[in-house]
Amino acid sequence: MKYLWPAEYLGKDGTSIHDFWAPDGPRAYLSMMVPNFPNMFMLYGPNSQPLSGGTGLPVWYVIWSAYAARLITRAITEGKTRVEVKQEAFERYNKELDAEASTLLLLQEEGAPEENYYINEHGRMQVNAPWYGPEYHRMCTEVDWDDLELS
Repeated sequence: MKYLWPAEYLGKDGTSIHDFWAPDGPRAYLSMMVPNFPNMFMLYGPNSQPLSGGTGLPVWYVIWSAYAARLITRAITEGKTRVEVKQEAFERYNKELDAEASTLLLLQEEGAPEENYYINEHGRMQVNAPWYGPEYHRMCTEVDWDDLELS
């Protein structure tokens, strides 16, 4: 699955989102944000579907939109024009995501295809988040302001 393709998004240093993702596939903080791409919020980005929890995709669009709205509102209130995830937070989140995903049978099954709908060519889960719905919901509703930069 190619996220955001065929559109071309350029970060603040002129890097294409596709070039940023080239080394290890699409990644995002909370499935929504990528460092050096200020004010860019993805709905249904990489690793956006939690394992379960009874919440349908339309509800997640509301949750992700509310998260983005909280960040945008705070930026405007503080007289800022940009909001983005810090590189360290992005890396930490994805390290935790990969560690949690490694416990799933999907990534442990011997003889499983190296690439399929769930696993990309880099051996990473790409569509699903490895957490159950309530935990992922908490992550998307309790903003960790230390992970973000408003400028």
